[in-house]
Amino acid sequence: MENITQVENLSFKIIDEVKKDIKEIVLKKNNGRCDKIIFEMPKISPAQIDKAYNGKPGCMCGCLGKYSVLKSSKETEELGETVSPRSVNFVLNKLIKEAKRGIEVIGDYIYLMDIEDRRYALYLKK
Repeated sequence: MENITQVENLSFKIIDEVKKDIKEIVLKKNNGRCDKIIFEMPKISPAQIDKAYNGKPGCMCGCLGKYSVLKSSKETEELGETVSPRSVNFVLNKLIKEAKRGIEVIGDYIYLMDIEDRRYALYLKK
């Protein structure tokens, strides 16, 4: 039994070593909701951010969470988005901190991650 435990521990060490060298996984076209999964968040300045989402996984219309923006605009008011630089920075920092879990990337401008019962998404300006 001790030998089996040693082999399992060695297997986990090897897997961890391999995983730390993987920067991204590019998915085949039309093979899921995202284009690729990254394990390191790119440098993003506040000027690049359109909005952030923090809510429960599932529908993202705003019924299970909220969208936040850095500054108010006519469109922000019409869509009912909250002006909260703090919330936007929270989502950005959460993605940076937890990137090793894998961040789904859609079209190089949406970064999305589910952690337990929360979904965090960052939308960049196109």
